[in-house]
Amino acid sequence: MKTALLAMTIFAAVSGSDAAAQEGPQREGQPGVTAGWSSPPGTREGLPATLDAPYAPPRRDGSEGFSFAYARVHSPRVAVFWNRVLTDEIETGREDVTTFSLHGSGTEAADLDTRGTRRGTHSRLDARTERDVDATLRSVTNRLDNARRDTPFSEAVDFDLERGFMQGLADAGVKLVDRTTIVRAAALDGDTANGQAVEMKALLGRADWVVEVTPLARAEGDSAFKVVVRDLRSGSVIAMTSSEGQPSAGPMPYVAGAAGFVRATPEPATPLAAGRQVAIDTLRAIARNVR
Repeated sequence: MKTALLAMTIFAAVSGSDAAAQEGPQREGQPGVTAGWSSPPGTREGLPATLDAPYAPPRRDGSEGFSFAYARVHSPRVAVFWNRVLTDEIETGREDVTTFSLHGSGTEAADLDTRGTRRGTHSRLDARTERDVDATLRSVTNRLDNARRDTPFSEAVDFDLERGFMQGLADAGVKLVDRTTIVRAAALDGDTANGQAVEMKALLGRADWVVEVTPLARAEGDSAFKVVVRDLRSGSVIAMTSSEGQPSAGPMPYVAGAAGFVRATPEPATPLAAGRQVAIDTLRAIARNVR
C-alpha cells in the first residue's frame, strides 16, 4: 500500500512539472521552452518551416577539373586579348600619310583627281585644269596596330560574345585583369612611343597568363574561334584549342520531315551563350594540359 502511494505521488509530481513547463513561463515575459510547439517536431506555429537546402547538381559542362588545375598553379591572373594577338613585333609600326586636297571652280575643277595621297615614298597628283586651283596639304602619322584582328560580327554581337566569354571565366573563379587599364597605367611611368614595350611591361607587371581569342576564317554563316593561352613568364603555351561556340543540345527529339521522321536540329546559340561556350571549351583545354 505504501509502495503504491509512493508511486502515485512521484507520478503526480512529474505530471505537475510537465504541465508547468508547458504552460508556465521560464523567464518573465518569455514563453515556456515548449510552449507553442506542435507536431510534427521541428516546426513552430506562426513561423515558416525550415526546409533543407535545394540540391545543387554538379557541373556537367566538361570543365569540372579546371578549379583543381587552376588552384594547382596558384590561381594566375589572366589578361584576355579579344580579337587581338600577342605579336612578335618589338616596335610599333607607323605610316606617314600625306593628302592633297584640290579646290577650284567650273568644269575644269571637276576634272581634278583628288586622290593625291602619298603612302611611304609613293605620291601621285593628277591635275587637269587651266584655271587657278587652291591646294591644301595635310600630313599625318598613323600608328599601325598589327595585333588587332578583324571580326565578322557586328559591334553588338561581338560585345555579347566577349561578355559571355568573360562571364564564363569569372564564374569559374578566374582572376581577370583588364588589358586597357594595365596598359594605360604602365604608360604613366615611361616612354609611350613604343606601344609593344608598354604593353609587355603592363602584362608582366599585372598578369601571369594571356588568353587570345580570335575568329577563324570559316564558311559564310559559320563561326568559330581560335584560343591560345600563354604563360607570360615562362613563355610556354598552356593550351591551344578551337571552339564553335555551340553548346551541346543533347539528344534531340524526332520531328516530321519530308521523308519521314528525322532528328530535330538544335537552335543556334545566342551570342551570349556562344561566348560562354567558348569559355567552357577554353577551361577544358587548360584542365587537360595543366598538371
